[in-house]
Amino acid sequence: MSSIATFYMIDESDRESFSRAEMNQKTHSMNKGFLGFGRRPVTTGELYLWEYLDDAAADKLDFEYSGFAIIDYFFTYIQFPEEMQSELATATSSCGHYIRFEPRLANLIVDHLEQSSPDESSLTEFAEESGHEVPEYVAVLIQTHTILIQWLRALSSGQFGVLHLTF
Repeated sequence: MSSIATFYMIDESDRESFSRAEMNQKTHSMNKGFLGFGRRPVTTGELYLWEYLDDAAADKLDFEYSGFAIIDYFFTYIQFPEEMQSELATATSSCGHYIRFEPRLANLIVDHLEQSSPDESSLTEFAEESGHEVPEYVAVLIQTHTILIQWLRALSSGQFGVLHLTF
């Protein structure tokens, strides 16, 4: 199983259309059949949100490694202050696949990441505990740190970012 991570930069002028696309995104579920027997698939919505983002984004940046490296580094290894964790939780979609970064949140995260540069020995321990090939995965996690800063720093004041993670 693999994961893909893509960072989209959306112009502020597209916020309303993004909100509509987010509310009307295509979803799949199963409903019980007549009298509770059987199940039938039900599809609702217009487009998958990633389809909208692919078309509407001012810029799209693909992560060259497995998206699990971002999940491991950003959501497991990095310890954010309680306030930032709360803002990240609010910015994360209910399915957990999309995280919206407003410029203020992006700046807070960049500041935090720059102040807490990855420590190679703790990353080695983290990689070992996670069952990864240590030297290779430590290098990927260090690169993940750098890429996250670059992505979030690239947002202009007239944009917001959306990180899409498949897993």
